[in-house]
Amino acid sequence: MRRTLGWLALGAAMGIAAPASAQELGSALGDPAASPAAPSLVVPSGYGAPGPGLDAAPRRARPRGGYMPTWPILVPGLVAFLTTYGSSAAAGAILLAGGVTDSGAWLLAPVVGPLVMAEQMHSPEDVALFIALGVAQAAGLAVMIAGLAINRRASSDAPAVSLTPLVAPELAGLAASGRF
Repeated sequence: MRRTLGWLALGAAMGIAAPASAQELGSALGDPAASPAAPSLVVPSGYGAPGPGLDAAPRRARPRGGYMPTWPILVPGLVAFLTTYGSSAAAGAILLAGGVTDSGAWLLAPVVGPLVMAEQMHSPEDVALFIALGVAQAAGLAVMIAGLAINRRASSDAPAVSLTPLVAPELAGLAASGRF
């Protein structure tokens, strides 16, 4: 009996139907006094026939061909833009609070503000710093927009053709491959 209980526990752990009560366990072990006229087994969810009101057709988890943002491109662009613009805007807010309105107002403008500030600086190091800040803001904004603009479809089954440059010592051209 101990060995049978072990096999029943192993079967239940593996998702195989197991007896639900002591009476059904006795029936499964061959005890005629414990067995009802028709023994019933508990079937784990996901196995067996569908319940009442449910159809047997499988459902798709997500509709195919829907728009999905390109997260690996969107997130780094967003982080780069927000960190560079956030530091620029914070410096502009501090300057505005201190009464320096010309410089502070320009630093609140994304991308253009640091470039205008670079023109007003006298030190070459400051000019390089503000140009780098403006370029970093522009690059972060461009990558973020590219992440939103690239239309990546969720597993489309539509036919597609792609062209790839082909370069070899005695050959140059395009290689075409497709999915039909």
